[in-house]
Amino acid sequence: TQLFGANVRTVAQGTYLRNSDIFEVAGHRGTYRSAGVGGGITGMGFDFGIIDDPVKNRAEAESKTYRAALWEWYASTFYTRQEKDAAILVTCTRWHQDDLAGRLLEYAQSEDGDQWEVIDFPAIKEDDHDPHDIRDIGAALWAEKYGEQRLAKIKGVIGSYQWASLYQQRPSPAEGGMFKRSWF
Repeated sequence: TQLFGANVRTVAQGTYLRNSDIFEVAGHRGTYRSAGVGGGITGMGFDFGIIDDPVKNRAEAESKTYRAALWEWYASTFYTRQEKDAAILVTCTRWHQDDLAGRLLEYAQSEDGDQWEVIDFPAIKEDDHDPHDIRDIGAALWAEKYGEQRLAKIKGVIGSYQWASLYQQRPSPAEGGMFKRSWF
């Protein structure tokens, strides 16, 4: 199916819609709708909702205000648009312990929480907790692009705090886990 390139509209009016936010495929049911975090999606439900990288940088990750706004958008706007038997896919870098994935996993531990299948591929495999990851412990995720030596250099430059979250998907407190800056 090919859409006519000059037919870019914001209101379909009997023709197939194609723009940066929504498109329909001629001769098929369903639509694809795109919206950023905080963007409006009212009036449309979903059968398959995808959230891809809702945190774009360290400043957003460290902002309590941003994390709260992201959760509010997820809970009040995104989550409430699910159709019956809908599925949600969240793909993200774990920037912070209290990021969207962290909150979803925390709620999953309650009786009422949605249950998630977590697939976790750290840059360097450290243990065998994820059955989807068939690498040997110590192996790089994409050795042809970033082998163990290159990843060691990256870790040396960015430090343990950034490394644990951005490359290993294990965010930790900025102040460390054993000794807190505030104690001194």
